[in-house]
Amino acid sequence: MGESLMSWVTGKGWNFRQTASHATDGTDEVKWPTADNGNLDGAYPISGNGTNYGRTLPVSSVDGSRDNLNFTDRRLAGIVFRQNTATQFAFRVDLPATGLYRIRLGGGRYSFGPNVNYVRVLDDATALITLAGVSTGNDQFYDAAGNVHTKANWPTNNVAVDVTFSTTTLILQVGQNSGADSTASVCSHLFIQQVPPTPAFGRYGVRGPIR
Repeated sequence: MGESLMSWVTGKGWNFRQTASHATDGTDEVKWPTADNGNLDGAYPISGNGTNYGRTLPVSSVDGSRDNLNFTDRRLAGIVFRQNTATQFAFRVDLPATGLYRIRLGGGRYSFGPNVNYVRVLDDATALITLAGVSTGNDQFYDAAGNVHTKANWPTNNVAVDVTFSTTTLILQVGQNSGADSTASVCSHLFIQQVPPTPAFGRYGVRGPIR
């Protein structure tokens, strides 16, 4: 990608909403979908934010993007959604290397709740984070650990989850296809941060002899 791994140590973010001008993204964050029409335009691979990313499953009539009104944080300014009666929506991000990553998630709506959220983060085909049926009401937002916060509390209290990738393919899945719940799953924000390995310290410093 022509970008050093250092930028991944500080993290990359994707903010999901309908309209680009509805919020101002932070450093190393991008808005997705690529269009402002309420659909999930922007198929993989899109080159940007230091990597390739984008939707890997076709759009349908049971998914889309929306803006959240009265938001307090740019990362919660919108959603992508998928009805829980269809094949999961999938969003791919190419990682720079295998190894340990810190994942943050945010998802919820300012109104039109409740939502019962089924969200997974996969290492290619292997699930590393699974939120199964996390319920959020109006102005409530989940985090990567499945905790539910108010929109005022999520920015400072959301919990990250550290996971190890054996491939360089991260897949975010939203929704479930069992038909057990007819509401929609939503996602507002995905954050990925590479966690560097801990140096081995010896008596004389990093990797020095131990005596």
